[in-house]
Amino acid sequence: MNIGPTERIIILLLLGVPIFYLLTLRKALSRCSVECRTMSPNSVWWDLLPLYNLYWQFVIVKNIAESLSNEFRKRNIAVESKPGFGVGLAMCILTLLAIVPPIRAIAGTGAFIFWIVYWATIAVFSAKLVNRQVKKLFNQGVELYEQKQFLEAEKVLQKALESMPSSEDIMYNLALVYLEEKKYDLARKLVNQIKTIDCREIIDSIRTEEEKIAQN
Repeated sequence: MNIGPTERIIILLLLGVPIFYLLTLRKALSRCSVECRTMSPNSVWWDLLPLYNLYWQFVIVKNIAESLSNEFRKRNIAVESKPGFGVGLAMCILTLLAIVPPIRAIAGTGAFIFWIVYWATIAVFSAKLVNRQVKKLFNQGVELYEQKQFLEAEKVLQKALESMPSSEDIMYNLALVYLEEKKYDLARKLVNQIKTIDCREIIDSIRTEEEKIAQN
């Protein structure tokens, strides 16, 4: 049987979209500290098993809500008591009801809507964990720089930049660290990406140091 372009796109969507959904859930769990998790991030992949996923979706929704709640409480971040649990539970129930023929269309439509809402809700809560974590790393890196612990500052700021690669504040402070470590090429590479912060002082320092090296 020949499969046309349209059918291929549909197949890719049917296979790919659930995987991206589960990657979002996995990422949310992985951003919780180990002691706050009530399930392993890789456990979400059991949801790919047909029929078994009708049960496992309830397990995922319950444990993600508890894990996020534990993590937010640990960080003293004010959010709802069980993040995403209500909309997730509605999604699971409607998915089960969609099996029943008389209400399949209505329940299936509702399940799809709540699935999208649940996906977006968990993505938002997951992002809150990253923003707080990056801010903490940034402040820690700046503090280490001020204490002249440049190697440790570099490691911390690099980790922060990996989570938020477009942050010019992180780039700028990491460039200052590279300057102190005499890693001028790395410092210049970061400075060239910064558009909204005045980096002339760093650029001038790099030129001065490189001129000294050239003279020697």
